[in-house]
Amino acid sequence: FKEKAREDQSFVNIGFMVCDSRVFDYFGEENEMLEAGPFERLVADNQLSAYEHKGFWSPMDSLKDKRYLSDLWEEGNAPWKC
Repeated sequence: FKEKAREDQSFVNIGFMVCDSRVFDYFGEENEMLEAGPFERLVADNQLSAYEHKGFWSPMDSLKDKRYLSDLWEEGNAPWKC
């Protein structure tokens, strides 16, 4: 797990997590990054899994992102539209 990983990696860690309350047993020091400690300990104990989504994904963190997604919608090219 790398925060701001390389651009040549094929997958990113995004989305949201569903956790059992026992996840807090894996937390270390207050300033420890989630990816650097707890996630690695969860993996070592075979207590972490992920879903590999191969479909469309785009962030919407900026006005530029919002415009891009809005344009896809307006043009009828929104891959997420059902």
